[in-house]
Amino acid sequence: MFAYFSEIIQKVANEKLKIQIYHFPAVSQIPISHKLIEMLLKEYPENITGIKDSSGDENNMLSMCENFDDFDVYAGSETYFLPVLKAGGAGTITATANITAKKCVEVYKAFNENSDVLKNYSMSLVMKEHYFKKHVVLLAFQAV
Repeated sequence: MFAYFSEIIQKVANEKLKIQIYHFPAVSQIPISHKLIEMLLKEYPENITGIKDSSGDENNMLSMCENFDDFDVYAGSETYFLPVLKAGGAGTITATANITAKKCVEVYKAFNENSDVLKNYSMSLVMKEHYFKKHVVLLAFQAV
């Protein structure tokens, strides 16, 4: 994996290249290890800027937040949005945010303002995410 990223960075050969790694082992079948991130950040600190973690492993996301400075960690699900923010992560990137964008913004703003309504916003967001995932799958099967 290191050689893969390294070749892309070297062939593009532009310090303006910024790479957000996508960690989705259920699809790629290849997990992005902390060791790989460490190696990439050491060799290409100006190019490797962060990761979207869709592994569903909250501990992995929180560990990345704690162990890598100047490295944006995005939760791949609203379920982990608030824990990632609390650990110093950048936010969330998720398909269901197309539907829950307003609530995501409310959670983000409430977090940055240390709002006491944050817990209610976050729980509402997680419940909406699970609702949409369940019903979108059902609608997709009905459409086929």
